Amino acid sequence: QASMTRSAPYSENEVRNTVLFLSSYDKKYVIKQISSEDVAEMHSFLSDYHEHVVNCHGNIVLPHFLAMYRLTVDGEDTYILVMRNVFSYMLTVHRKYDLKGSLVSREASDKEKQVKELPTLKDMDFLNMSQKVYVSKEQKTMFMEKLRRDVEVSDPVLRGTLYHSVSTLVG
Repeated sequence: QASMTRSAPYSENEVRNTVLFLSSYDKKYVIKQISSEDVAEMHSFLSDYHEHVVNCHGNIVLPHFLAMYRLTVDGEDTYILVMRNVFSYMLTVHRKYDLKGSLVSREASDKEKQVKELPTLKDMDFLNMSQKVYVSKEQKTMFMEKLRRDVEVSDPVLRGTLYHSVSTLVG
């Protein structure tokens, strides 16, 4: 079945700094509004990103970019990016964190925590709630190998983009 064509309402609609985030009805895909600057940046590394994904047989920790569209309504352009959801659509996420490895301005706002059913918490929230992630040595080795391979990509533009925007989503 085509996940994007179901007629039921979206189950998640978040506005972050006027950027729209949506998930498909079946939670397999995430749709994010992006700026024209983001589009230009994506075009600068997309070819190398695609080559990296193919070489790794899709076994990466990078986002899985699937499509990018320009929508024009009444002469106004809006750009959207479709990505595979990093969270399993078969499991319920009870809490989620966007971890960047920094404590500077890395706590979810009170508004985020109170208004949203499933707020996106950050590094300070993770520490303040004494959270831990337990993985086996084998899982850690596999994850670190994927991460090393993704970070050491040969393209300097893609590598620079990764260094600027790397975060780990944990749920």
